[in-house]
Amino acid sequence: MCRRFPGAVVCLLLAACAAPGDERTSTVPDTARAEVPVIPGVADSARPTIRRVVYVPVYSHIYDGDHKRYVNLTTTLSVRNTDPEREMTLTAVQYFNTAGRLVRVYQPRPLRMAPLATTEFVVAERDTTGGSGANFLVEWTAASSITEPVVEAVMISSGTLELSFVSVGRPLLRR
Repeated sequence: MCRRFPGAVVCLLLAACAAPGDERTSTVPDTARAEVPVIPGVADSARPTIRRVVYVPVYSHIYDGDHKRYVNLTTTLSVRNTDPEREMTLTAVQYFNTAGRLVRVYQPRPLRMAPLATTEFVVAERDTTGGSGANFLVEWTAASSITEPVVEAVMISSGTLELSFVSVGRPLLRR
């Protein structure tokens, strides 16, 4: 029975991966917003060789001129597997507001990403829950050494004042 257990774990993990078109966003209940969450993931159970968390600063709006007016922005978070030969697994994508409270979980289940694959997550222009100091935490794992993925956000505005800019993710490394 012990020999069958690892295979059963792998089958369960694969079954948990989202298929294309599956809903990948869940709103966090009010009770969970009061605590700073720990990044969930399968890192401990799957025993990957590599596990990283990337911090990406984003903005749901920016101020115009005198800080009394602001421009809402659409944010697209892009996660790109840059390795041409090896896959990676996206284990968590979480969106936090200016106060550091969890607003939304965009990736509730592990998502395998093929070599050179990209996946995206969008915060709509009308969604200002993140505030001017919003951010994402993105957790990824890999079974072996891979090239670092590119994790970045593109923010754009619409209307009369059209803006666009990029924010690059930074790996979280404790020193």
